[in-house]
Amino acid sequence: MTALGDFSSGDVLTAADMNAIGTWSTYTPTLTNFTGTVDFAVYAVVNEIVIVHASIELTSTVTGTLEISAPVNFSSVGGTAAGQVPIGWAHGIDVSLGNGRYSMFVAARSTNVFRFVDTVADTLSNQLANATQPFTWASGDSIRFTATYKGA
Repeated sequence: MTALGDFSSGDVLTAADMNAIGTWSTYTPTLTNFTGTVDFAVYAVVNEIVIVHASIELTSTVTGTLEISAPVNFSSVGGTAAGQVPIGWAHGIDVSLGNGRYSMFVAARSTNVFRFVDTVADTLSNQLANATQPFTWASGDSIRFTATYKGA
């Protein structure tokens, strides 16, 4: 089988080649400024497009800006952390409020790190998800997200 994305003009595509496109793989993300249990973290690559789904339950409080590593590097990163174009959507789930959900968008912080931006923050400086934004994170809370981006 030809490696995915390495097809050339004249190559013969087999059923195995076609079935391998978009195969889901698991990954273990690096968590920054918090600890947690990964309920699931999967990704698929279709040509250069990377699709990520993950759910992580916190086992600690958040101590800074909430960040999670990506399984595949981004092709480019632009803008400032709080002003980047969304590459996905996330929910912060607060168990102390009966599983209240807080919407955030996913942005690229560096070549391989996701950051989360509160969609209803009232000031730009408070937009990045952190210890108290969009709510006070605690053990048992969780973050679930989906992101789609062009891989490097």
